[in-house]
Amino acid sequence: ITETALTRVVNDILISSDEGKSTVIMLLDLSAAFDTIDHSILLHRLDNDVGLTGTVLAWFSSYLSNRFQYVQKCADSTPSLYTEVQYGVPQGSVLGPLLFSLYMLPLGSLIRKHNVNFHSYADDTQLYLSFKSNEVSPMLSLISCVSELKEWMNKNYLSLNTDKTDELVVDFRRPRPLMDPVIIRGDCRTISFMLGRMPRGDWVVSWPGTPTDFFFFPSGLLEFFFFFLFFLSTLAIGPYSFLR
Repeated sequence: ITETALTRVVNDILISSDEGKSTVIMLLDLSAAFDTIDHSILLHRLDNDVGLTGTVLAWFSSYLSNRFQYVQKCADSTPSLYTEVQYGVPQGSVLGPLLFSLYMLPLGSLIRKHNVNFHSYADDTQLYLSFKSNEVSPMLSLISCVSELKEWMNKNYLSLNTDKTDELVVDFRRPRPLMDPVIIRGDCRTISFMLGRMPRGDWVVSWPGTPTDFFFFPSGLLEFFFFFLFFLSTLAIGPYSFLR
């Protein structure tokens, strides 16, 4: 499912490029996402949105309740007192990412309401939107979407980390049009443009005087597609020959 979704994202970006459009990708970062899930809200989602009832719902309730944790500096030190875990889902478990995804179910309807595309799995969410440089309303929709997402997360005990949330502009034209960064309403935070990383991969930035050209090593499917396009652009002349 994840590979199919990433393929769709890349395909949407390339189609938009053929139409002379830029694509803005917003990489959302959540602070301690798995640790702040409210159990009562999660069980409500499983009941009302997923349709789990009876024994199955009771099993999930049992799975989430009566969990305890303690802290121990090293093997031979004295551990702290046991404390009941009242929030969060077990990290590193098979059910952890699945339960978090179900907890985030209403997010999809909220994003679609603003006509913004997205790809999401567990706490990894990317918003993306394509538009021509002279269009203003799409960026206003993105700003409104991100601001409403932040409000929704606050109500559901999640925290959008605006300091680590990044904005990436994908545009194969030269020169690239200038764009204003997104400002989130409520806390007056500005989402910074980034060159340092891509979703699910690492970028290596080359500095030929100005940060306008860059390359990367593919460490995932999305990166492989872009790496393949970079390679083809050195061999053929076409709409994606953007390293000339």
